[in-house]
Amino acid sequence: IWVMIYPMMVNVDFASIRDVGKKPKGLCITLVVNWLVKPFTMAALGVLFFEHLFAGMVEPETAREYIAG
Repeated sequence: IWVMIYPMMVNVDFASIRDVGKKPKGLCITLVVNWLVKPFTMAALGVLFFEHLFAGMVEPETAREYIAG
């Protein structure tokens, strides 16, 4: 994992991090998408796949366990 993360970390301008409060639009969009949109989208996809598309291949109790995480 560090092999993938390190090149991105090298290009970070750490001096600009302190100025993130001046233009918070990008940070706000990222927070909303990551904390409000993605979890519910992934839960809906889990229900779609495990309870409908793969219902014949996965037992109902196992499907509920997978969806619950």
